[in-house]
Amino acid sequence: MGKRLSRGRKDLLLLAFGILTGAIPLGSENPLLPGKINHNPTPALNFTTVAAAVINPAGVAIKGYVQNNCNFPIYVQYATCCPPERRMKGDGCVDDLQTLHPRTGYWSSGVAVPDACSQTIRMYKFKDSREVYQLEYNVDVNGIVWYNLSSDDGSPFTSEARFLTVGEGCMYMYCRPGDEPAVCDWPHHLGSCSARDVRFYLC
Repeated sequence: MGKRLSRGRKDLLLLAFGILTGAIPLGSENPLLPGKINHNPTPALNFTTVAAAVINPAGVAIKGYVQNNCNFPIYVQYATCCPPERRMKGDGCVDDLQTLHPRTGYWSSGVAVPDACSQTIRMYKFKDSREVYQLEYNVDVNGIVWYNLSSDDGSPFTSEARFLTVGEGCMYMYCRPGDEPAVCDWPHHLGSCSARDVRFYLC
């Protein structure tokens, strides 16, 4: 007869199942967020990804979200830190570029867990542009999410309103149309808070 699962392992498997089926959300929904949360397109999670996310000391698994409220499409791309074994295989740990149409939202395909692994959603105004605006975040070993907006590699959306929030009690970042990056971007602004989904709204 095989070994019986420990109570702790059963709980982890149940948590993974709950996230996969939608019974347990990856992060809390805040009804005060501007605009409707649009879950399309939402890259699907697989069991391996979720199981890896829930087996961590703080029991935290959060995602990044970008919503395009502009009247033009933008282009988004999720990237995460890449372990040596994946880099050796030529894996850059970067998703394909996706078109985010007006009034639609995008969730990161991967989850951030308490391992300080950097997570980025890159945003481009034009598909073939090298000028990129970035939503950056990671969760440290204590279950604290660190987050910022970065214009280090470009600021293509200075003429648009930009808003970043993690939730009630956490520092938000807001730039009005025309505000320079120093008003809300790294290295002038860096937020930290108990880990929850990191959400960015453009326009």
